[in-house]
Order: sequence, then C-alpha cells, then structure tokens
Amino acid sequence: MNDTPDHSRIPYFPAFIDLRNRRCVVVGGGEIAEGKVATLTGSDAQVTVISPDVTPMLAMQAQLEGITLHKRCYQRGDLEGALLVIAATDHRATNEMVRDEAEERGILCCVVEGEELGNFIMPSSLQRGALTIAVSTAGVAPRLAQRIRTELERGYGQEYQELLQLLQELRPIIKEKIYDLELRRRLYDEMLDSPALAFIRRGVPDGAREILGFIVETAIGIQEGRIDQVPDHTIEPPSKE
Repeated sequence: MNDTPDHSRIPYFPAFIDLRNRRCVVVGGGEIAEGKVATLTGSDAQVTVISPDVTPMLAMQAQLEGITLHKRCYQRGDLEGALLVIAATDHRATNEMVRDEAEERGILCCVVEGEELGNFIMPSSLQRGALTIAVSTAGVAPRLAQRIRTELERGYGQEYQELLQLLQELRPIIKEKIYDLELRRRLYDEMLDSPALAFIRRGVPDGAREILGFIVETAIGIQEGRIDQVPDHTIEPPSKE
C-alpha cells in the first residue's frame, strides 16, 4: 500500500487572504449574507452589500458606516475594483450573472447556494485572536466541518488568544536581537513548550509574561555569548483555587 498523500485530490487550495482595506462585494441581504458580511468586516475589508431587501442588522451596519449598502438588485459592473465577491442570493440566475462578471474580471467568487459555480469556498473557522483554525470538507459535508470546528473550540480556548498577544509583544525584540535563525527557532519552541500557557489558564498572565520574557532574555544572552548554560524554565504554575 502506498502511504504517500494524494494531494491531487484536494479540489481547493487552502490560503489566508489579507482583505484589509480591499473592496469586497456581497450580493444578497439575508441571514446568510449577514454572516458573510460579519466575517469580511472582521477582516477589515471594505464591504459593499447589494440587495433590495436586507436584514435589520445589515441595515444598522450601513447606518453606522460599517458597510456600503445599495438597496437594489445586482447590476453588471457592480464588481468593478473588487478583490472578491460572495453571491448569497437564492436566485441561481443572479448567482450565475455574478459568477460570469467575476470570471471576466478575474475576481474571486464564492456562491453560497451552488459551490460549483464559484472558484472558492469559505471554510468553517475558529477565531482566537491572531489564531485562525479553518476546516473544510470541499463542500461535501459542511455540517461535518461545523462539528469538527465545535470539537476544536473545546481544545483551543481564549487562553491561546492571550498567549499570542504576549508573543506579539515579544516579536519585535526577538526579530531585532536574535538574528541567528536556528536560535530563533529554538527560542520559539522553548516558549511554546514552557508553562506559559498553563499560567494563563490558571489566571496568572503576569507569570506567563515573566517566564516568556526570561526565555527571550536567555536567548539574547546566548546570542551575545554571555550565557553558556540554558537555565531551567519549567516552572510549575500555581494551582487554581
């Protein structure tokens, strides 16, 4: 039996796209469109919604200048300048027109009802600050993807968001002071293997910050030749009462 993975059978290429300040269009104004808009605005995209009828939430967002709303049917030319479009209507003919214009303009297109019409799909995702875990079944079983995401939610709680915030604080210092790439990799491994996450789970974020800072200072000392022996960082976090 050949155990080599058959990557040719994966119909979609997994990628994360930077949508900050990029124009994205959602055609449709129902609950599904509302969910897609929430995802796009959460990525700091410039969102335009086109639909004669919209949910109260979308109408409120338009009033608060969170999105641009055109209360009318989709018209050819609406996708000009867009990076991607999501067709979230229940009219196949409209979805096909959106898809056709997207193809002509080289725009990424997701068709919610009829994935075969578009060229990308939106996975079921879990967000913990800078951490994003996305699950896709290539459109075969979306409910399975949602169940897997629910299982992941139990294993990856908000403590990972706090850990990433601490790592983000230290990242500029690490990039400036640790120029040896192998040492930098070892440093990140040691920070992730340290009890920092356990400290956060026990409600002691300052302890996590202290131990991560200590590890970074140790690595800087090694880089500068001031430290030969790597100290023990396996400090047990206090028990949660």
